[in-house]
Amino acid sequence: MAVIHWLNGLPATEAVTTIVSLLGRKPEPDGQSEFSYYSFRSVHEDRPGSPTFQEWLDRETAPGKYVVIEHPTTDTRPISLDLMNEITASILANLRASRTVVVVDSGGVSRTGAVVRHLGVMLNRSIVASPVTGNCPSR
Repeated sequence: MAVIHWLNGLPATEAVTTIVSLLGRKPEPDGQSEFSYYSFRSVHEDRPGSPTFQEWLDRETAPGKYVVIEHPTTDTRPISLDLMNEITASILANLRASRTVVVVDSGGVSRTGAVVRHLGVMLNRSIVASPVTGNCPSR
């Protein structure tokens, strides 16, 4: 139910909300999937009997209200420039489509913060991430 409470805290909007997930794996030596903490899985995993994050959202909320875009990363590790550019391109495409965009990782600080900073550089603006509300207001 914690994910439902988190969803209820997102900005209310009539438009589709895009969730850009940076969830991937914990660093070696165990390399555990960050999705293993949830009842849903990544589209990149084979966990029989578990719905994908998208399937779970469609079942637990209004179908089509959320669109999940997964960009798997490794917790506490820097994101490569190529992947960073791919992530920010998907964010910009969704913003151009007038969608609310929410970027998530397991802690909501290091990887999400790096993506928000990179996005700010691309837009030539100072942007700060708010892990409490999910909003990224301009400074």
